[in-house]
Amino acid sequence: MAMTPYSGDTSVIGKLGTTPQERGLTTQQFKDKFDEGLKEFVTWFNSTHKTEFDALLAETTEHSGFAGKTIFAGEISDFNTFNTPGAYECVVANTAIANEPYTGTAPRRFIVYVRNGYTEGVVMQEIWYLEGPYATRRFYRTKTGAYGPWCELNIADKGVILESDLDNIKAPGVYNFISTPEGHLWNLIVTNSKYTSESVTQMAIRTYSSLEVKVRSYYSAIGWTPWHTLMTTNKDQTMAAKLKAQNNTDYTTAQVRNIILSPDEANAELMGEGDIWIKYE
Repeated sequence: MAMTPYSGDTSVIGKLGTTPQERGLTTQQFKDKFDEGLKEFVTWFNSTHKTEFDALLAETTEHSGFAGKTIFAGEISDFNTFNTPGAYECVVANTAIANEPYTGTAPRRFIVYVRNGYTEGVVMQEIWYLEGPYATRRFYRTKTGAYGPWCELNIADKGVILESDLDNIKAPGVYNFISTPEGHLWNLIVTNSKYTSESVTQMAIRTYSSLEVKVRSYYSAIGWTPWHTLMTTNKDQTMAAKLKAQNNTDYTTAQVRNIILSPDEANAELMGEGDIWIKYE
């Protein structure tokens, strides 16, 4: 629940003149100015802030000490049937929800992400527990016909490891490693496949000196693939596929544009907004 900020005048005294003549106030009016700002604040506090705070306190008490808005109250009883894409916050008090990772009834608060997959009929659910018995734990699963089991993703920081040990890092988590011989600090994110524990992906991110992001994957049948650089800010890069710029009418802004080289006259039907046609002979 958002709280209304105080917007009253906090410079009542500072706006007064320096001399009695500049102020143009009687002695009593001058003294009253010192109380004016405080009185206005007290009035706002009692009529606005206290009212909002009491409402928040009542909501927190209703949900066993957890602050938040109950999105699912009376609307979800089984995660297997909760397939509407979106991001939801849920506060639960003394209630069990079927097919939830946590199987008890203790008060808890969590965020649920539901999104569609790349093909029709595929749904992905992800739960981040914020408070309660499973606080800080995160789970995900995928539906392809029927939902698979919940998988826990460990996102705890695993500390600094040696670059020479990267081949052995297959457990999901967030790590740091020092590259050799540069001595740069990299972040390493490791994830398992949702479908098989025999597939692992590592993403390495360097922010020292320049940004660089690279990934590689492990498959039990072939081992680790070579590192593939996704982006870097201090090296020339060549794309392995065609890059098409977005068509738009913002003509005066510097941006990447599509250029068509042809021996023919420009054909508007083959062009989009902002495209450039160059005829050569």
